[in-house]
Amino acid sequence: MEYQSYNSMPSPTCATPFHNYLLFLEELQSLIQQWKTLPTDMLRLRSHDALNGLATKTLVRLVPPEDRKASSAFFTDSEQRHRLIAACSSQSSALAYDPTCGAGDLLIEWAKTLPVHQSLRATLDAWGQVLYGSDIHEEFVLVAKARLVLLAISLHGGTQQLTIEIKNEFPNIAVRDCFDNLELVKEATHVLMNPPYHPIPTPQKHRDWSSGQVSFAAVLLAECVETAVNGTEIHCLLPDVLRSGSRYDKWRKIIKQRAALTRCESIGQFAATVDIDVCICSFLVGPPEVVSQRNIPWWPKHTGTTFQDHCQINVGSVVPHRPTPGGPLFPFIDATTLPQSGQYDSKNANKIFFSGTTCLPPFVAVRRTSRPENRHRIEGILIVGEEPIAVENHILVLKPHQNALVTCEQIITSLADAESCNWINDRIRCRHLTVTAIRETPWKT
Repeated sequence: MEYQSYNSMPSPTCATPFHNYLLFLEELQSLIQQWKTLPTDMLRLRSHDALNGLATKTLVRLVPPEDRKASSAFFTDSEQRHRLIAACSSQSSALAYDPTCGAGDLLIEWAKTLPVHQSLRATLDAWGQVLYGSDIHEEFVLVAKARLVLLAISLHGGTQQLTIEIKNEFPNIAVRDCFDNLELVKEATHVLMNPPYHPIPTPQKHRDWSSGQVSFAAVLLAECVETAVNGTEIHCLLPDVLRSGSRYDKWRKIIKQRAALTRCESIGQFAATVDIDVCICSFLVGPPEVVSQRNIPWWPKHTGTTFQDHCQINVGSVVPHRPTPGGPLFPFIDATTLPQSGQYDSKNANKIFFSGTTCLPPFVAVRRTSRPENRHRIEGILIVGEEPIAVENHILVLKPHQNALVTCEQIITSLADAESCNWINDRIRCRHLTVTAIRETPWKT
């Protein structure tokens, strides 16, 4: 099958990487059974923990990090899910579907907006008709159901007698593969998701925008946008590379042809233990005339002078550990030997035989790898010398159009400007700066 990385569903009889997570389910079931006798304050406190950070803390405690990383099992925290759901429009007949629901965080946040009926039974039945979810891990599905039951109980105050069988509640939240059940996207008015971010082979039908390994999240959103009917809202937490990375440029164009991007907000690192920056994106699926009117840009646009007006920007041509046989001997600069700031004379550089593209000084070198929280994320180093230089591909080369030393100094000054730093952090939060992002950066001198 095309989506093997998500379709390899385990047999119910075999132990899965998340088998120990059933211990959390037992805790939830015990709490649900005690709700008839627990004091209201105690019930409220324990329910609050179970409905918020406890699901993630327990996952970290019970499941090894390698298993969590392999399956991209990272749950949405309370603030993230609140900000995501806050962007949704309210509809009395809304049907919410999370195609990779995990422990149910987004469905829980959505359920908080639903009516609470006179009886607990009526509330559970009503919620069960409008909350849909899929996940390939049975442990997560059962925990999601239990947490939704606990939410309903806490809203009713724990005063009503009712026998609850977790697995029989919320029949539309089930163990299934989201790619094999895309018809559920057609039924939903709102698709909510924090999908896995791990790479999968690009399916054949999506090779018009990618090849090789691609983010699972990109493929799932493309499928949802293609499948959803006009008027469907899609609200998702995505890795920032989809919003700002160069390799997803074609993907972004395809998405915005079918669905209007109505909200795009970078919110920083996903979690202290997950080193991925993320963004909240909202889409409205619709006909071309609606999409064209509602679309907003993926990142802030600058209409004034930018770096591309003053210099040519390229990635260095030397790929580490992939030597090009033959060619002349050139000075060579790489990210490990390049100073952190100031000036570097190529006469002090190591030399390599190289037959590819070189660059003649003066120019400015910028390390591609950086972090948004770095005080000087785009530190420019002036490169001087008398002969062409071979440059590693972990370095960006900013070559003045007029080959002037004074322009190089202006480049470095503009890179260090606070407004330029703030702009680039809004433009791209990936760990690797891109040529396009630097080209678009406002010129500040």
